[in-house]
Amino acid sequence: MPLSYASDTPNNNFLGDISGRLRSIQHANELLTGKAQAVNVKELLLKEFAAYGEDRLHVQGPDFDVGPESARHLALLFHELTTNAAKYGSLSRPDGTVFVDWQWNGVSLVLTWNEHGGPNITSPDKRGFGSQLIEASVKSLSGVLRQNFRPDGFTCSMNLQLSK
Repeated sequence: MPLSYASDTPNNNFLGDISGRLRSIQHANELLTGKAQAVNVKELLLKEFAAYGEDRLHVQGPDFDVGPESARHLALLFHELTTNAAKYGSLSRPDGTVFVDWQWNGVSLVLTWNEHGGPNITSPDKRGFGSQLIEASVKSLSGVLRQNFRPDGFTCSMNLQLSK
């Protein structure tokens, strides 16, 4: 008897979700390995978000590139934030959206991630693997992370020190 994953997720699209997430990781990896000198931050975010549709992502901020080391940490951050939104937040609902805005001064990136249209959420009782990866990536970038688990959507802000 073949395995069925349909009952494993509420949206009955487990294999499609996994496939889309793997494609996003592949696209981001291609971006990271394709440019040895610099990676565009907006392009990196769009690659990580590709599985969920650009119409669900609203981005505002200046266009700029960062070095490969900073790009790897940002790719991990974007991937984990997107994954958590798909599992628990706004991307787990068909009409959910994510708003990402940032300011860049040449060294510091101040980034805000806001989710809207998802299920009511509360602060988790324990930190999962994804949350630990987010915190470790922020720390690797000498950053500060603030998270807010509001009933109407998750919000976080980061102040990160990036290298060109």
